[in-house]
Amino acid sequence: MITGLEEYLRVHQLLHTLPLSSLKDTRLGIDLNLYLKTLLQSPSTSEPLVTALGGSPLALISHIENDLRTLERARIKPVFVLGGLQLARRTRPFSFEDPRVEERRKAWESYEQSDTDGAHVHFSRSNSTQVGDLVRAVLRAFRHRNVEFLVAPYLAEGQLVSLERHSKSYIHSIYSSSDVFLFDRVDKVILSLDLQGSTNALPNGSSNGGSSTGSFTYASKAEIMGHLRCNEEEFLDMGLLLGWEHCPTFPPLVDGTIPNANPPLTPLPRVGHQVSLSPEPLPDPRQALDVVRQYRSGYTACTALADHVVCAKLGYVDAFCRARCMIKFCLVTSAEEGRVLPLPRSTPPPPFVAGGVSTASSTAAAPAATVAPGVNGTTPPSIPNSSATSGGAPILTNADVPVDLHEIFSHRLPDEVFLHLSRGLLGSAVLNWLTSGSIIETAPLDEGDTEVWRNFMRNVITESPQSPRCIALALMGSSLNGFWSSRKVFAYYHFDPPNGAPHNVPHDQPTTLNLIKRIDNWNVSVAFVEEELRRQNSSTIDIALCLGATGRGDLAERTKTSRPKKVTPSNAAKEKDAKTSAGSGAAGAGAGGPGGGLEKKDEVVANVIWRMLELRGFLNHDHLHTPYARSLHLALKSARLNDKLQEPLYLALELIRAGILHGEGYSGRTKSGGPTWGDLDAASDSEEKAIIVDSRRHLLLIMRTLCLLPLTYRPLAWSAPLSRELLQFNAFSRALTRSLRTLVEAIASSMLLRGDAKRARDDYLDISLSLPFQSDSSTGLGIVLKCYLEALLTFNGGPVSVGHEADEDVVEAKEAVVSMIEQTFSNIKDIRGEIARGFRFWKAVVKAVEVLRDEKSVSLDIVDQFLKADAWVTPMVF
Repeated sequence: MITGLEEYLRVHQLLHTLPLSSLKDTRLGIDLNLYLKTLLQSPSTSEPLVTALGGSPLALISHIENDLRTLERARIKPVFVLGGLQLARRTRPFSFEDPRVEERRKAWESYEQSDTDGAHVHFSRSNSTQVGDLVRAVLRAFRHRNVEFLVAPYLAEGQLVSLERHSKSYIHSIYSSSDVFLFDRVDKVILSLDLQGSTNALPNGSSNGGSSTGSFTYASKAEIMGHLRCNEEEFLDMGLLLGWEHCPTFPPLVDGTIPNANPPLTPLPRVGHQVSLSPEPLPDPRQALDVVRQYRSGYTACTALADHVVCAKLGYVDAFCRARCMIKFCLVTSAEEGRVLPLPRSTPPPPFVAGGVSTASSTAAAPAATVAPGVNGTTPPSIPNSSATSGGAPILTNADVPVDLHEIFSHRLPDEVFLHLSRGLLGSAVLNWLTSGSIIETAPLDEGDTEVWRNFMRNVITESPQSPRCIALALMGSSLNGFWSSRKVFAYYHFDPPNGAPHNVPHDQPTTLNLIKRIDNWNVSVAFVEEELRRQNSSTIDIALCLGATGRGDLAERTKTSRPKKVTPSNAAKEKDAKTSAGSGAAGAGAGGPGGGLEKKDEVVANVIWRMLELRGFLNHDHLHTPYARSLHLALKSARLNDKLQEPLYLALELIRAGILHGEGYSGRTKSGGPTWGDLDAASDSEEKAIIVDSRRHLLLIMRTLCLLPLTYRPLAWSAPLSRELLQFNAFSRALTRSLRTLVEAIASSMLLRGDAKRARDDYLDISLSLPFQSDSSTGLGIVLKCYLEALLTFNGGPVSVGHEADEDVVEAKEAVVSMIEQTFSNIKDIRGEIARGFRFWKAVVKAVEVLRDEKSVSLDIVDQFLKADAWVTPMVF
């Protein structure tokens, strides 16, 4: 938001509240970034402990669905717009300390000292849950309710302005931050939306005065400019000097170099948050406007004070110019052509009548309380007594568009790539790596302070030629032109020394390129996929189906299929005939799409999974199972279908192969929330000490393993115990899950870009939601099993011996423990069922380890740990 502007609006009563019914029968453009941040930070919907639990907020989707139902009842059609790629960076990563790390450290210190209130405060302040972490779950909710959405190429605010400004009025009003006021031809913007009839806080902390039927609070740019007596160009310069997300506040306004003759604004305390006794005053819009008028423009003010110590350090002149260009020429998706264009080229200019006054001026001059479709997209009239000669901003043409926009946004990507991004097929991660030339790995939720973590992120996830991030970059780069395929990408880690040399990611090296060429022979048609669905009695395209379809040599041979030929004008007629006959075979190139490419969603999804399995070493070049695929396949065959163990089992095998899933500590010490049963100091002899040590080691391995299995929660915030030890392990599974998700998205996108699948389609989101690794797991089930097993050990006075599991006192102890746990974990839907499911998952992992042992593909020490832990826990299974 524009720093200080919303406080100014509050103080001068320029905020207006209306009932939600005022927007009836309109299309409301919603900034998804702002909407989700509001849910994450509002006292009524925030879940601070999710930072310590891992995973996603438990009640988030429930809140979203409630809001969608409210909009539906009010006959308001929401159109959500999400920000896309990051803008070009001008500073080295980790040039500044990340305050979130310190807040999380303080939170854990408070929690470990039994100060739960202090822990809540610090976890909340850390703002560790990022919008990008939630996108997949949110898009799935949108798909279920047929909600319209669009991922912008870069800034969501610019895309919203483009949709609202368009002559067809794709949206009639905008809910976003005050940043939208920086754009030309924008008037009314909704700054606060209360869909549940509560008194939600504005981003600045003020109340919106909501009613039981829902309400919204908006401001009018025309009214603000009238109050300030400025025009559009002055307002833009003023807003940039005040500061916003992409341009800091003009330093002379902060340190008193330019004295403020106006009473200072102070931020209003936010409900439910601790407030400093002496909050820092905010920059005043009137002061910034005086600077603009004194120096005739914001740019001349910046150049005149360029030698200011802080201005010189920040490179403020350059930052101001970049921000101004960013607003004027924001790259957006054109509604008509689907191309990515600068904002002035994507929408027609406003009509003008004689005298140069906009025909919409009368609308802009209407009373501020008037809200109706189409009120935006207007140019406010000239402001009397303003220093400007015209109220409207100058109309920009193609000739005004700078030739070096790539210095602000990024080098040009094909429009088809932005299409994949906009429809949810492809996430922004791999594209950001390519465009910025850097992979930035921030500290995980547990701080990531071990050597094991450093080696894992560098050698397993990022820098190895076989690592998922490296392969994802190679796939995307090779699908584009030579500039992208040869672009250097470097990795920056939070644990690197300051100003240390970055690490090269070898996505353009022969080893990686040869690896991605091996998957060209996965072009299996829908006929074979449907045959496998019938043969395996399955209804879902998933990892289990793809493993079953390659379990024998004859089946694997049928999946070897060449890439479709590229259609050219000279052979178009031949390709048309080939397309007609291609559907008769059980395997081969797809039966539909240009050039015989894969057409149906199911065949695209299946081929993406097969390609992923080969790239990760689960299938070899002959499409046959490797030992890890055999262990996964046999473990899945022994598991219940409804337990949904496929992805957790796959992740367990990946982590075993990486040397992460075991029963030993990562740093030579166990963090809080680890196994604590038994008192070593009070142990009477070495045998009793050995029992305690072994029990803790077995319990740690079981806890870590079960952390991979997602729980089914009630839509309530977490209120049960936490485990810093399990959060440390969760960081590994989280990094692996996200890198694998990026990999499967890159495979899917590259298949379409290369013509291996039909390119023009309308099921991008359906493909994306059918691919694996949609979400992160939490530490929830690991904590549940820790509480269950340690309580049972205490009740029984030690581990339950083999042959005594059916004893009456043991059965009663198990029942008593589960009853207690049900009260502690009240937000888990079926605690008994989840504990039983967790033990079934454990048995499946042990089965997979036994297969790896027989294949001589895992160390005997790991096998010994799993088998001993299994023998220890089996009598205690509930």
